[in-house]
Amino acid sequence: MCVVAVMISITLPCLAQAAGVATDYQSYAPGDVVKITGFGWQPGESVSLKLYYINDLVNPRYTFSNPSLADGNGIFINTEFSTQSQDDGQTLLLVAEGQPSGVAQTIFDDAPHLHFFEDASHNVPRDAFAWGTTVYARADDLNSRPCWQIRWIDPNNNVVETHNLDASTSNTRNDSFVVPASGPSGVWRAELWRPDNNNPCPSAFTGSNPRYTLYFDVAQIVVIGADDSYITNHTPDWNSNSSILFSYNLDVNNDSNDTEKTFLRFSFALPGNVNVISAKVRMRVLLPPSFFSSRTYNINRVTSPWNVNTITWNNQPGVAGAPTDSQPTPTGLSAINSLMRWDVTSDVGPFANNGWRIVDSQAQDPEGIFYSTEVNTLLGSELYGPVLLMDTQNVQAVPTMTEWGMIIFMILAGLGSVYYLRRQGRV
Repeated sequence: MCVVAVMISITLPCLAQAAGVATDYQSYAPGDVVKITGFGWQPGESVSLKLYYINDLVNPRYTFSNPSLADGNGIFINTEFSTQSQDDGQTLLLVAEGQPSGVAQTIFDDAPHLHFFEDASHNVPRDAFAWGTTVYARADDLNSRPCWQIRWIDPNNNVVETHNLDASTSNTRNDSFVVPASGPSGVWRAELWRPDNNNPCPSAFTGSNPRYTLYFDVAQIVVIGADDSYITNHTPDWNSNSSILFSYNLDVNNDSNDTEKTFLRFSFALPGNVNVISAKVRMRVLLPPSFFSSRTYNINRVTSPWNVNTITWNNQPGVAGAPTDSQPTPTGLSAINSLMRWDVTSDVGPFANNGWRIVDSQAQDPEGIFYSTEVNTLLGSELYGPVLLMDTQNVQAVPTMTEWGMIIFMILAGLGSVYYLRRQGRV
């Protein structure tokens, strides 16, 4: 699959299936070290790195001094680059190129920004949270004004809480937000607002438009990570988890010579007295099938058991005949690291939990690539791998025949007692 960056004459070579690159965060402040992790490269492969501003894909912003060498597992880590004041407000494209693996890329930005974490120590990045859980936030690259604000906004555009970051005037400040115990579910956002003056809180806040907005998913039940693998007719006895080089990506393609299908299954248990009223599968895009035109990806319910480490083209399980949902793939450079979501509500509860299959509905290249759960483990993050988002409602239990008999007996016994007492003149 050959990629040509948008509108500019930087032509990127063909991308091998296995190669990928990611940064530890998706936003940085000036002076931050950008930790770059490569995965899926050939052991010992030499990988050159370049950075471009997204609005200038001809002239490199930075060329790394030495190639990174992949280790025996196809992984490299590079911490050579630190953002500078000139990068403030910019979005950067990172291009990694090696032979024979080809090119991989990712994007990040440099601006006053937020990060979300699942823990108060701010060690594990996360962007999907269950009802009643705490979102730990960190704001970076703030000026010394005392009254920066974070506004927590629900999917209905209601400002649920406004937090003043006035505990200090440092350029890094922490906050936390407890997701309401009853949601609502959907895509929430946190807006980081800069004050227009140096007035301390709690004086009336005046500020211009938000300097940074970060989105996060909310659901009653959130399952991070899945058993996931992809298969191909090009090598019908092959399993993507059989080699660490290929375990970090989930490929989808519909070329007759190389049809690729992604399978995933989440582990969860639901109480017997609930109905699932909403369920969504979320996947993060490592690379879209095309930067210029969208394709349609179908998700189908898998109808029989399978093993993530042994599934191949030759033993793949069957699926329901009609797709549960179909979604268009994103386009443009902003598609890198973007999210796709499929509605699978009708599949959860009535059927055995055998997971789902994702395929391209259109015949022919090119392929699209998602991050696998293994990337979460590699990066110590919960941002990249598949996520299942579910809401439920309690079901009013219907009495059994035995229970109905007991109810009727108690009613008749009560009526008999009243009749007897009335005959005795006691009522």
